[in-house]
Amino acid sequence: MALREINLISADILLSRYRVRHVLFWTGFLILILFLVGGLFIYQTTFIMDRNHTGKNLEDIYALLGTKTEELNRVQVELEKLAQQQSMLGDIKKNQPYSLVLLRLADIMNEDTWLIGLSIDSMVQNSKEWEEEIVITGYSSSNETLGGFINRLSDTPMFKDVLLKYARETRQVMLDRNENQNVRLLEFQLQCKMYK
Repeated sequence: MALREINLISADILLSRYRVRHVLFWTGFLILILFLVGGLFIYQTTFIMDRNHTGKNLEDIYALLGTKTEELNRVQVELEKLAQQQSMLGDIKKNQPYSLVLLRLADIMNEDTWLIGLSIDSMVQNSKEWEEEIVITGYSSSNETLGGFINRLSDTPMFKDVLLKYARETRQVMLDRNENQNVRLLEFQLQCKMYK
């Protein structure tokens, strides 16, 4: 004798339960897909699209550019004023009289050294300090008097970097007590920088 399974629940009830489970499963699955698609859409519209949306940000960018442009114009006007002031100060400094230079040289000179030429050349060495180059040509009676003159010139704060270009012996006719004498002299040329 064989065993058979007998289902006491009617087939209609089982079929309706199967259909309800089947419909609930696919409804849940479709709702889950709709939530995922809706979430992706909301994320895209709120975060990604707003970042790439140029109409809204473009107005902000134009406003920021306007303020930066005004600020740059103000700075440029201030720079132009400063450049004009600096050029005016440079002109004033260039046009200073050189009587102070002559006074300092007269204080440094001794009776056995005299000048026959003085050349002052203006130039800008660096942006911090104005300096001028001086070339001094003259005669001295001996090496000792010339050395003393160079030492006093170097010790003066106005003159820096004193350089002896040349010193050569020469003979000059000098008037001494109504007589012309042929005197041995030392002709020299010095170069230095002057700081005002």
